[in-house]
Amino acid sequence: NINNKRSMIYIGNLAECIAGLISAEAKGIFLPQEEHYICTSELVKLIAETSGKKIWLTKLFNPIIKGPLKNNNYVIKAFGDCYYDPSESHFSFDYQRYTTQESIRLITQDENRDITENQKESNNNKVVWLISQESDMPSTGPHNRHYELAHSLISYGYSPIVFAASATR
Repeated sequence: NINNKRSMIYIGNLAECIAGLISAEAKGIFLPQEEHYICTSELVKLIAETSGKKIWLTKLFNPIIKGPLKNNNYVIKAFGDCYYDPSESHFSFDYQRYTTQESIRLITQDENRDITENQKESNNNKVVWLISQESDMPSTGPHNRHYELAHSLISYGYSPIVFAASATR
């Protein structure tokens, strides 16, 4: 039960952000994220509750995590802070359509929201390139977020093209 701060973004919110950036013909570097940071322990609890599972968090291992293992890359990745300033994530449009709780519910229940025909028609023939340095084919590994994003963009009427630098077979 480590108290940390993490930035994250639900794939639906990322798709909303990309659609907004395309519509605004924006240029630059963008750092979208959820409205609020989340603690890893709270995220695990939220996923368990949403999935109907019981979970018990303990502080028993905190002295080891904060002590001898505090400089271990895996410990830092799992339990360290990983966020950026929220002011870097504000745009001229609202892309944070789903709260963290809603996004966890959507992920765990595998729900998809309906896109109106107007949204689909307004984006016809717009091509979006998704470039990924680390990737796997959708059925072969964990590095396939770009395929999930592409699927979300298709539901908005975009035509995504995925470029993968290191796809595995």
